[in-house]
Amino acid sequence: MAALPTIDEVRDWCGVSPQSLSNDQLQMIYDGEDSAQRSTCRVDDPGDRDPDLIEAFYRRVARAIAARGIPLGSPPGNEAFGISHMLPGKFAIFVGGFPIEYDGTIVGGLGVSGGNGEQDKAVGAAGLQAFADHVAANPPA
Repeated sequence: MAALPTIDEVRDWCGVSPQSLSNDQLQMIYDGEDSAQRSTCRVDDPGDRDPDLIEAFYRRVARAIAARGIPLGSPPGNEAFGISHMLPGKFAIFVGGFPIEYDGTIVGGLGVSGGNGEQDKAVGAAGLQAFADHVAANPPA
């Protein structure tokens, strides 16, 4: 069993800067996701959770931050570090996540997972090229 992460640990895990999200805003998200997790999972002691629930908590907070349009990042040293700045303020892009664009507008997304970062990027690039080839051969009306 483990204690819930601190606000600073959550900020580091999510890669979100204090300029993007204040401590008060992050605390509000943290508290809401803590309450939601306790209500949906069996948590006997709110301060002591199974490691799987801790990992799930990090992901819950990250999704809640991303849903608010606040860019997430990846910690320095991680292979995805800096990739979240490709479309600042719009999307949280990680290795394996690709926006699909047509005529300067994002029309969808492509998610690839299962390989290492380089493999996921190669498969994603091939998928984006296939989309571009398809649109070139079959332009929308």
